[in-house]
Amino acid sequence: MNHHRGAQPDSTRQLHDQPTRFYTPSFTRVHRRTRLPRLVVLLLGAIVLSGLLLPRQGVQAATFNPGCTGGIGDAAALADAMYQAAVNNQSDTINLVGGCTYTVTSTLYFYSDNGNTVTFNGNGATVSGGGAVRVFFLEGGSSATINNVRITNGRGPCCGAGINVFSATLVLDNSLVDNNSTDYGAAVSGGYGARIEINNSVLTGNSAGRGGAIDTSPYTSSLVLNHTTIVGNRSYYNGFGGGISILNRNTVINNSIIANNTGGDCAFSYGGSLTANYSLMGDGSCGVAAGGGNLTGDPGLGGDYEPDAGSAVINAGDPAFASSGTDYRGAARVQAGRVDMGAYETAFTPSVPPSEVSGITVTPFAFNMTETSAPQTYSITVSTEPSQPFTLAVSFDPAQVTLNGSSVSPLLFTISAAGTVSVTVAALENPTSNTDRVTTIAHSISASSAPEYPTSLAVPSVTITIGDVPPPPPTPLCEDHNFADGGVVRVSAPDSLSYAMNCRILYQNGGSTTWLGSALYSEANLGAPGLLELGVQQAIDIFSPGGMTYFNGGAVFCLRGQGTLIWLAASGVPRHPEIIGSYTVPEFTNFTCATLFEPGTLVLVSDNPLD
Repeated sequence: MNHHRGAQPDSTRQLHDQPTRFYTPSFTRVHRRTRLPRLVVLLLGAIVLSGLLLPRQGVQAATFNPGCTGGIGDAAALADAMYQAAVNNQSDTINLVGGCTYTVTSTLYFYSDNGNTVTFNGNGATVSGGGAVRVFFLEGGSSATINNVRITNGRGPCCGAGINVFSATLVLDNSLVDNNSTDYGAAVSGGYGARIEINNSVLTGNSAGRGGAIDTSPYTSSLVLNHTTIVGNRSYYNGFGGGISILNRNTVINNSIIANNTGGDCAFSYGGSLTANYSLMGDGSCGVAAGGGNLTGDPGLGGDYEPDAGSAVINAGDPAFASSGTDYRGAARVQAGRVDMGAYETAFTPSVPPSEVSGITVTPFAFNMTETSAPQTYSITVSTEPSQPFTLAVSFDPAQVTLNGSSVSPLLFTISAAGTVSVTVAALENPTSNTDRVTTIAHSISASSAPEYPTSLAVPSVTITIGDVPPPPPTPLCEDHNFADGGVVRVSAPDSLSYAMNCRILYQNGGSTTWLGSALYSEANLGAPGLLELGVQQAIDIFSPGGMTYFNGGAVFCLRGQGTLIWLAASGVPRHPEIIGSYTVPEFTNFTCATLFEPGTLVLVSDNPLD
């Protein structure tokens, strides 16, 4: 098809076929390229081909050993080792120095290397993103085994601040992934074609808008967790999976623990589902009930996430599991006759049979509220009929919340039969505090004549985070903006792209997007200084939570108003502004449109800097 400047598509189905014309960052136009004579092209091709056929130098299979001085790892040597291992057409090994911290200043990439694998031996070292960059990115058919390493302080756009896996295979063994943050899947994110297996590892302290620890896409090939503990992670929004967000249908969880995550232990969308085998799934949001080898409720872990004496997960793993391998810290499996659930193996023996530990469950036992939000309800379920009545005490801080309309603590329930008790929580305003606060509701058996419900029985508590103001809503898919009356964004994209593109509105109708009266963004979020001087009408940030870096065939993005479109591609580091060709379409009246092929920032300005 021949495209001409000013040509307009007949319908939105044809919009993604429109060309986009780019200009130089200095806002001067790019001249048309001159066609080379056929003979010159053939000669150049012969030269390039001959170069490809020459034997490469320095591409032998190797073991790389990035050094360490005074506990500070050589991050530059590590980055170079990663690059060399990705291009030498051999399977390679990278060994870090135990006890050292390698703080990277740019993401460590694994490439395909023609199907060869990379084995990354942490030896107890730490790899940190320094609070500024994503740590690992596996892509393009690569395959990596990462073991015995701490991956921490990753910060990244979109997804996978610890490890982002896109069309690649990851095996993560005996590792700690903590304190990472991003929009989707802060510890590990699985994009298109990702195959992820996590063994004997701990994921904690990670936070994201969706999938605080792990997020998958509808096109993630598989996610398997074996003896993995996912606790203490957070999603910014209740119900978005503080532990894991599952969009794929091939998630299997074996002998693992997912519990005590803020925002819900699990979240599902796009038909996502999971299969759990001999695992503890804490708050009920994972869709797994107690029974058949699975448990719910509080796992009873200590400060280091190792089971305390009397924990429900001790000797509660698959009884068919043979003694083999080691746990997260290198201790042998099995130690007390039957394998434990989670990353740690203990020598404790269970004080209460696992089948009886779930006599009282609390669902959910962690959620978020704000001072102005509607009350929320949680449930206390007594699953085993008591032989005699007992008294359940619910203790709380009356300065923070009321329970069932009462400000008297403890709230007492007399339990004489199996069933469910509902507790409604209302958050109270605290005018002296301008920050989020956390309060705990404790449960205990204060009096009992039932031997199966002794006063010593541990009952899970509820942790509530009370936000000073509610957080802004999640960034929607780009095409979702089409349904917003009076919206400033309109998008047309093939189905193969639309599921993976999100659009964050930075500026609308001449001003920054606001939330509860406060501006969320400034000129710094646009990516280049001086743009506000051109009269910004609208601005959007286009990104792909699934890690898509190229929009095959293009997608059409339209901003409300008339003017000049300026484009800042996400692939540019730093980003630089370019004027791009634009057009209008009858389907989107009073919108200025362009066809784009990658993530970035699109800005509509009133003044053309070339005029």
